[in-house]
Amino acid sequence: MKTRMRLISILLAVAMTAALLPMLGLAAAAEDYGLRVQDVDVTDENKADILQNESYSPSDKYPERTAAYDIETNTLKMAGSFGAPGGSLRSWINGLTVSIEKDTYFGGGHDDIVSLGSSTTFTGPGILRIACAGESDSCISAGGQLVLDGITLMLTGSSGIRGYSSPALIISNSYILSEGTISGFTGGIVLDGCEIFYPVGAYIKDGAIVAADGSLADNIIISPKTAVEYALYVEDVGVTGENKDDILADVTYSPSAEYPERIAAYDSVSDTLTMGGRFGAPGGSLRSWIGGLTVDFTKDTFLSGGYDDIVTLNAATTFRGPGNISIACGASSGTCIFVGESLVLDGVTLELTGSTGMRGYPSPALTIKDSYIRSEGTISGFSGGI
Repeated sequence: MKTRMRLISILLAVAMTAALLPMLGLAAAAEDYGLRVQDVDVTDENKADILQNESYSPSDKYPERTAAYDIETNTLKMAGSFGAPGGSLRSWINGLTVSIEKDTYFGGGHDDIVSLGSSTTFTGPGILRIACAGESDSCISAGGQLVLDGITLMLTGSSGIRGYSSPALIISNSYILSEGTISGFTGGIVLDGCEIFYPVGAYIKDGAIVAADGSLADNIIISPKTAVEYALYVEDVGVTGENKDDILADVTYSPSAEYPERIAAYDSVSDTLTMGGRFGAPGGSLRSWIGGLTVDFTKDTFLSGGYDDIVTLNAATTFRGPGNISIACGASSGTCIFVGESLVLDGVTLELTGSTGMRGYPSPALTIKDSYIRSEGTISGFSGGI
């Protein structure tokens, strides 16, 4: 009898343990919020410092990294440089706010850099740069409503922002520069306090931003209506009516014997950008969409960058001396000078370091007049003629 009772007790204990196992599993699963930063799942244990066990290599541009999730406010705070094979950020949290506290860079590998399965809002004050190398991948893919509120967003890659499952895109008082397309938002695209600055004549149609001829637009600039913006960037700083006389006034500069001072000023009447000194930023030193721009290098100048082309010229541009120009591109996939329409080198001394010196696309022309050019890398793609 005692043996029988002992056996019954053992069976009951086993049954109770088995009944508790699903609950234990649920408790463990409850720690996972449906949020992943740099391939690391956010849990109760790491939410205050998500990447605490991940090494970080600081740089001058991104000296420290922050990644913390506040469950009470449903806010993810991020700053610094992020990148992993599966992208920098994945979220399935509805109503998530991503606060970019300081200048931030997102990169990745074989997939979309930012993948959002539910409604998400991005806010500043930091500048967010996202670079996507895959032809079939996007800087941001959104399955729920995406709100860009008071943020500066710079996207590099053939697909800037892509919606799926009929989401809406709301851009409020933000500055957006997208090298690639913005499409798939069949729930609507709303510009609140913003306007499409470039391409000229671009508009919203069928959940996408399209060019004047109705084709998907690229090299898109969306700017706040309150700012007088020019389609020009120097060292990742957008040129405005307020800063055009001293574009980098708010950016610190470390002088050297070779480059003791830096000049960056834009004259909107003559469409002339005056440059001299040393320049460098993750997104390159110079980006322009201004047709007929002249860049006067009044002093010796050094241009460099990070993950992208150093100089990007999407419209007809002329470079003039007398200063010597040195451009160094360390990225294997980058180019010292990218030309989209035409480039005239008039009386300049130009030295290019990197595997690709000058690259034209789709069919620009290159004119070299009374100039000295030394290019370590190739000069190609100028089907409009050299």
